[in-house]
Amino acid sequence: MSQPDDLVDVEEAHHFFAAAAFNAVWDLLDLDERTPEDDDLLIDTAYASRWHWRHREDAAPRNFAIAAWQLSRVHAVTDRFERALEFGEESLAICAAEDLAPFYVAYAHEAIARAAAGLGDDDVASEHLGLAREAAAEVEDDDHREPLEEDLASIG
Repeated sequence: MSQPDDLVDVEEAHHFFAAAAFNAVWDLLDLDERTPEDDDLLIDTAYASRWHWRHREDAAPRNFAIAAWQLSRVHAVTDRFERALEFGEESLAICAAEDLAPFYVAYAHEAIARAAAGLGDDDVASEHLGLAREAAAEVEDDDHREPLEEDLASIG
């Protein structure tokens, strides 16, 4: 009997599905209204993306910082703020350990601020929102900085 490795190029499959799941998360996030089933699919798809990234030979630390950030966002938009905070902190830890660019650092702080705001922890939310804005100011590319600033402005 053939094994899956005999039927497909596994590395190529992980490459495809990591990106496909990542992009599918954005499609679900962009829905005007989501059902509880959509929310479950949103979370499952974000975990699937990270799982496939873990199996890619070309994965870099920034990919895992992004994956943790995306998991934070999907948990925040589905009102699972404790998990959102954990993933925001994971993203920030990766950024710090790997000395990632300000863009990634800003989004890690954004994730923590959003989760803390959802938990009603205004002090932590304010602290990380300020740190996110400081990091965002260092992002030179307008195409990256402007959406980041819009995301920061959306934290209430």
